[in-house]
Amino acid sequence: MSTLPKCPECGSEFTYEVADMLACPECGHEWSPQAEAGGGE
Repeated sequence: MSTLPKCPECGSEFTYEVADMLACPECGHEWSPQAEAGGGE
């Protein structure tokens, strides 16, 4: 089981995957894991 990153907006540890995005149930923020990993080369 891989560990998902914390929410960049609120810092919640309860993030989950939705399709190819990551989402936070606490603040509702959604983001791309590629953006988090510096995928905008």
